Amino acid sequence: MKKLFYVVLLLLSLVVESSLAQSFRNNKNDPFRSSQAFIGLFGGANFSSPFLVNSFSDFSSIDDQETGMIDDEKIYGDLLKNPGMNFGISGVFAFNRFFSIAISPAYQGVQYRYESRFIWEEVESPDNYLEYTFGHQQQLHYLSLPLIFRYSPIGKKFRPYLEAGIHYDRLLNAQKVVTTQGLDRASGGEVLFENSPQSTDISGLYIKSHFGLLAGAGFTYNMGTLLLFMDGQYLYGMHTVTNAKTRYSGSRDIPGFGNVLDDVSLRNLQISIGCYFPLKFLTKDFSPVIL
Repeated sequence: MKKLFYVVLLLLSLVVESSLAQSFRNNKNDPFRSSQAFIGLFGGANFSSPFLVNSFSDFSSIDDQETGMIDDEKIYGDLLKNPGMNFGISGVFAFNRFFSIAISPAYQGVQYRYESRFIWEEVESPDNYLEYTFGHQQQLHYLSLPLIFRYSPIGKKFRPYLEAGIHYDRLLNAQKVVTTQGLDRASGGEVLFENSPQSTDISGLYIKSHFGLLAGAGFTYNMGTLLLFMDGQYLYGMHTVTNAKTRYSGSRDIPGFGNVLDDVSLRNLQISIGCYFPLKFLTKDFSPVIL
């Protein structure tokens, strides 16, 4: 992973160097018109996919003919079942009409889900059994600081672009919501039950810093004094987000069977829309510099 990180940094530095050189060659007679800066707002949705690295449980699995059975396997939700939201501000500096760099501090709300089950059955009478299903929803709130390089090869009014970069996230807080459903056939009948969701703070079970790579594509639409944009980014977490040192510290206080967090890294698909306002204007007619 470290080698990949250094390769990405080298490629990004080469892109910046070549863009500056091209900007100087193409606009050496009028440097004011060779670049543009923007400030903007954006918001959107994200969908997370946890990648399981190591699995842990508060219990040891048992398959014993005398005592019954415990099933402690966690079943993780798919990408589209883990929606979140993000919004923030973005500052962009366009070196020329092809290359630009963006810094986009944002709030990012990420969540992922898994289910765990507890099943007990009577050995002599298998029809007598008790089943619990726990739904675990982790809600992580980050301050995200991405650094993005963009390349826009064609277009003027409508301009598609490719982008790549890195992101650093700082955990603000984390919440866990647990729902419980069950089926009881061990008490003389068949009883279905469902408990109210229970929420608790689990900020201490996650590390504070999160680092990763990103890549994506999008487009801008120039409306003169306003630039609309839409893009999609894929964020690749470079390490696990759970804190191994505090893994078992809150296991007795958090509801739900199998509540010890696994080691997971996050993959995130983020879709954003927003607008940019140009900051450099021509003095004669107060029209923005168009690259």
